[in-house]
Amino acid sequence: MDYVWGSNTITQFEPGFGLLFEWDGEHPAAEDDTTLRIRKGERVDPGALPVRCVLSGTGKRARVPDFFFLNYYILSESMARIFREFDLGHGYLHPLQLMDRDGTTVLGTYYILVAGNVKSALVPEKSENLKKDAISRLKLPVIPKNDALVMSRDALEGPDVWHHQPFLKGLFLSDRLVRTLKSQKCDRLFHLYRIRIE
Repeated sequence: MDYVWGSNTITQFEPGFGLLFEWDGEHPAAEDDTTLRIRKGERVDPGALPVRCVLSGTGKRARVPDFFFLNYYILSESMARIFREFDLGHGYLHPLQLMDRDGTTVLGTYYILVAGNVKSALVPEKSENLKKDAISRLKLPVIPKNDALVMSRDALEGPDVWHHQPFLKGLFLSDRLVRTLKSQKCDRLFHLYRIRIE
């Protein structure tokens, strides 16, 4: 049996911190449009993306994980090394300097993941618990279950990271990428659910 995987980090991640994003030059008026385009799988110009982010929030600083979602899918350097070993297709990793709350102490380089790829392989008549939004687009359950979604073998072709029409929430990964994440014991961060291929 073949599988691909979905990541539900966009729904299930609870950060315990905030990020204030900074751009080279003026803050782009169309930031919301940029983040939506990324979630649709479009390849956006790197110039539209922030280059720095500053930790925000009160209390003890939370540990910044190696993969999370706050406006963007963000990866640490160690996670980025794993992703660079796989086929990103039209996607890329955009460097993002992480600063401490003082705005001057550099904590490290992270990366915005721009998947830049779209597939359309869902088999809705064999999938379970799909809902429709206000304009009748299919949407994922809040917490998808293993094997509840079915995709055709088209999902096995092409890049290892993609977004899937018509879903706005969710990042999708090949089985070979997920096997590597599991071998490195970092798959938990992705809130993965398995998708059957038929």
